[in-house]
Amino acid sequence: MHTQALEQIPAVARDSVAQYAERVLAYGGNHVLGLILYGPIAGARFDPTLHMIHSVLVLDGMGLEILRKLSGEGHRFGRRRITAPMVMTPDFLQASRDTFPLELIEIQQQRLVLVGEDYFAGITFDPAHVRLQCERELKALSVAMRQAVVADGDKESSIQRAALPAMFNLLRVLRGMLWVKGKTESLVSSALLAEVEALAGRHLPGIRQALDAPSAVDWLVFERLYNDVEALGQIADGW
Repeated sequence: MHTQALEQIPAVARDSVAQYAERVLAYGGNHVLGLILYGPIAGARFDPTLHMIHSVLVLDGMGLEILRKLSGEGHRFGRRRITAPMVMTPDFLQASRDTFPLELIEIQQQRLVLVGEDYFAGITFDPAHVRLQCERELKALSVAMRQAVVADGDKESSIQRAALPAMFNLLRVLRGMLWVKGKTESLVSSALLAEVEALAGRHLPGIRQALDAPSAVDWLVFERLYNDVEALGQIADGW
């Protein structure tokens, strides 16, 4: 385990992450090529009341026995806000650059290598693949939001539940849209949104309101959010 990387983790989560890495190594042994944390836990913005701890586990093969053993620790680490790792091999990572570049860009932009090698340092992406996934994700969000309204649009709690995953996915899409335009640095959500607004040439009030208070989304904010998603879909299609 890389001691220097462990010391960069916020103190509130350091012991839990260290124990998680130890269990991964205990079960995986020499098959573990890398364990990479990504997202807020890899930066200075981690809040244990809001954020989950995400990781990528790189193995030398996709044997399921290691994962089956690790699953026995799931409840223990779930209570500490550590999610199940995204598991891949180096070959799978390289072959997936055109399949889900937005997820890989998200990891690449804010990561911390806890064990082994950094498999995200040198990977590159085709802008056409990134733009296409942005468009696809935005259209999928529009469809999902319409379905939520048809299913239970008269209940504010249902609207809020539909808005939360939309926001999570939208941040990834906004990051990808900036990447297409050559802006590859990691940004906090407010700066991310401001950059996209500048490039798109329009304000996105629904996204901004939902980001500021995701648990307080009412019908008016949801409608504005939907309009913003629709507009971004058209913009991404034109890029």
